Amino acid sequence: MQLLKSNPIKFVVIPIVISALVLLTIGLWRFQQDIKDIHRHIGITPHEIRYQLQQSNLQVALIDQEINFTKQYQVQNDKQDVINRAEQLKYRIENIRVVWGTLKSDLDKTDLQEELNTFESHLDALIQLLRIGDLSSSEHLDKIFAELLQVKIFSAAMYTHGSAFIREHTDRYVQKLSKISMAINTLILIFILLLAVLSYALTLIFKQKNDLNKLSIEDPLTGLYNRRQFNLHLTHDVREYKAQQSPLSLMIFDIDYFKLFNDHLGHIAGDHALQLISEHLKALKKANSNIEFYRVGGEEFACLCHEQDYNKTLAIAEKIRASIEALNIEHAMSKVADNLTISIGIAFAESLEELNSDSIYSAADQALYEAKKRGRNQAYGCPKES
Repeated sequence: MQLLKSNPIKFVVIPIVISALVLLTIGLWRFQQDIKDIHRHIGITPHEIRYQLQQSNLQVALIDQEINFTKQYQVQNDKQDVINRAEQLKYRIENIRVVWGTLKSDLDKTDLQEELNTFESHLDALIQLLRIGDLSSSEHLDKIFAELLQVKIFSAAMYTHGSAFIREHTDRYVQKLSKISMAINTLILIFILLLAVLSYALTLIFKQKNDLNKLSIEDPLTGLYNRRQFNLHLTHDVREYKAQQSPLSLMIFDIDYFKLFNDHLGHIAGDHALQLISEHLKALKKANSNIEFYRVGGEEFACLCHEQDYNKTLAIAEKIRASIEALNIEHAMSKVADNLTISIGIAFAESLEELNSDSIYSAADQALYEAKKRGRNQAYGCPKES
């Protein structure tokens, strides 16, 4: 069941989340490129156009001022200065035309280009009038002022319409930038949510993995080490004994007349009794680091003991037996007591001529049989060789 639950997470949820994260990363990268493009469109070029149009207006105002000054004071030598300033304005018009050309926009620039061309034609006509005419002639000055008026009109129109165009152009990209910003925030939120989903999925996987690992070493009913771990630990301890003469004894014990207990009260009561006994064994383990308990069968338990002293091992076995009887788990069908009791068989590694996992287990099992034969509710240890 655990594997069935974990497979959809491993093979469906995680690949989907990872794919979504990759797509979100690509989306964020594309948005970054769009933002760079927006900076190009609303950055230097629009500001340059606005600056050139403003300077163009200023130059027209200076030309107007100088022509009026020449007319007022009849200074002929100033005519060339006016012509030079008008020529400079032509260069600025060319700069404006180039900058307009470099500006990439979805808006139509046709009217602006036509205004620029008209402005340039009037400026050319003004320059021509300045070159060929006498500023002292009122008739000629009237023509100059008429043309100058057109230059001023189109210069103002260029600035007004150009500024409006730049504003609209910039507003469009600012709106686009705002939408991108909202989209990025949404993507970041989705990104965080997906990370949370991925984190939760990984947490479930690790939890299920831990649960599976726990199931592989623990008995699910009692929480004690299971038969598999018992076999591994027993093999290890036998090897350690052979190598270093580490103290080792094995206790095998089961509950007296437990089948009758189950038949009388039911298996739920039996499971509950096994759990109570197992919790008590865990408490004994906490108090003594030289012992470890295992559930190796239905009502059968094992204990690996590493006490140096033979008599201390027997005393530990007796303590286990007496403390379980003292739990006062009522057993009306028992033939030895009113409560649940256990019988314990003990085998000592040093008592065996040929020591291995099977031989010490067999010796402990024989000792358990002997304890039952002697009337149950007792601990019996194989005699220690002298």
